[in-house]
Amino acid sequence: LAAAAAAALRGCGLKATRTAASTDANAAHAAGVPAIAIGVTTGGGEHTPEEWIDTAPLATGLSCAADTILRWEGGGR
Repeated sequence: LAAAAAAALRGCGLKATRTAASTDANAAHAAGVPAIAIGVTTGGGEHTPEEWIDTAPLATGLSCAADTILRWEGGGR
């Protein structure tokens, strides 16, 4: 799945980054289930009154997320 996501990002002309972060994937990871978090845009101020997101990249981000699913499904997982 991570390889499919990285390939989808490259296909959209974006660079994949792998970093440790606190996400909803933590619950799966704690249960021993491999998980990744796929972002579809950028922003800041998470969980504060100043939280914000960039709306301009949303269409590209959603396209990359959909492509990730198609690549994973087609990859014979």
